Amino acid sequence: MSACSKDEYESRLPQLVINDLEFSSDNAEQSMSFPGEDFKNYSVSANESWCDARIDFDASKILIKVYANDTYDDRSCIVTISDIKDELATRSFKVVQKQKDAIIIKGNSFTVPEEGGEVSVEVQSNVSYKVEIPESASWITQSVSTTRGLTSSTIVLKAEKNNSGDERNAEVLIINNKTGDSSKITIRQSLTPWCTLDKNYVELYEDGGIIAVKVNSNVRLYTDYDDYWVESEGREDTQDWSFVQKIKVAPFTEKGEARTTTVTFWNLKWNIYEKVTIVQTNREEPDIESLISADTNSGYATVIGPSGAFSGYFVSSTLKNGSKRSVTVNKCTIYEGGSLLGTETGFGTMEAGGTKSVSVRNSYIDITSRSYTFVWEYSYNGRTYTYTSNYR
Repeated sequence: MSACSKDEYESRLPQLVINDLEFSSDNAEQSMSFPGEDFKNYSVSANESWCDARIDFDASKILIKVYANDTYDDRSCIVTISDIKDELATRSFKVVQKQKDAIIIKGNSFTVPEEGGEVSVEVQSNVSYKVEIPESASWITQSVSTTRGLTSSTIVLKAEKNNSGDERNAEVLIINNKTGDSSKITIRQSLTPWCTLDKNYVELYEDGGIIAVKVNSNVRLYTDYDDYWVESEGREDTQDWSFVQKIKVAPFTEKGEARTTTVTFWNLKWNIYEKVTIVQTNREEPDIESLISADTNSGYATVIGPSGAFSGYFVSSTLKNGSKRSVTVNKCTIYEGGSLLGTETGFGTMEAGGTKSVSVRNSYIDITSRSYTFVWEYSYNGRTYTYTSNYR
């Protein structure tokens, strides 16, 4: 006759319902409950240092605590439950902790030139993300987008040419699609201001009239008028910040030779001050013929000019404007000893107090003993005049 020993032990560990556990990347703790189970013969351990496992004997629970995952990959460990009275009775389950979500941006501020260009932003990420460009920054567009894996990827942002009239900034956001967290990139675009006028000096007569000044610029300009007798007659925009400014000049009814004023196009921030000088004469026409004269000269000289060097004899005539008006010099006809030698043209405008010159040259023969006649032709106020200058 035989019977079972009262000391014979059978572990209940194989009958327990045990499941794997999953944690976020943060510090966290979870438990498994086994109501009514006697854990006094059990022990528990984890095979990774970032995971702590212990038994709450009073509550019949297994407690699992994990520390924050600062890596960019998921990680796992094995937790083993052992029966110390039955060395063959063990149970294991897996603890998985999620990766640390990351969007790492290399650089957070970029500058593009005025003419526009591309900005390449290096990004490392193990989560999906999106690029958000504000509506106010329509001058920036995205060319390339990347999404997954903690690998180096590139976002390419393209900036248009800066026609805004000022420096400009925009903040582009890189947004984590999972959490909504964002990182900011600042895009700055420079501007080099400039301004040119198609004229800086205007002369008109006593009746007044409308002057049109073409202003080319890449910034906003304001206009100041120094005197009461000039005022704006309107502005016509052409392209970007360029325009044609119409200036109304009142009739000149006062006595006096002339009056002068200045119109200024300016921008304080960029220190731009471009001026147009306006000169208006009175009703009385000057005796222009008495104010135009010419001198002759001769000799031997060496001259180095744009067309090369010249050494030799010369005879020259210089036309002088002694008036306070500008005149147009049309041509100069040259005679040698009564015979036509040639005609020079292309002199253009001779300003008040200005001169125009022409010369006859010879590198080998002394021409200073010969006679020359220079016949200048010029125009003023719709009439044509001549002035003759004789040498010998």
